[in-house]
Amino acid sequence: MTRRVARLVEEGLVRRADADTDGRGVVVALTDAGVARVVETAPVHTRGISKLFVAPLDDQELVLLERALSEVIIDCSVG
Repeated sequence: MTRRVARLVEEGLVRRADADTDGRGVVVALTDAGVARVVETAPVHTRGISKLFVAPLDDQELVLLERALSEVIIDCSVG
């Protein structure tokens, strides 16, 4: 992961900062160029996810998936 982040920093897509709450941690944030890249690539990525992971499911499976994912909580408050 360190090498991947270093490459993204070199490309100007992300920036690193020390985590305020944990001296061992690093927070990685998108730069304006990184946001632009996400906006550019998100439609293709989303179509791929839909094709590979959503389209094969029937209505009953989609209901189960939605129920399962509603139980997942993502905490983005790091840093």
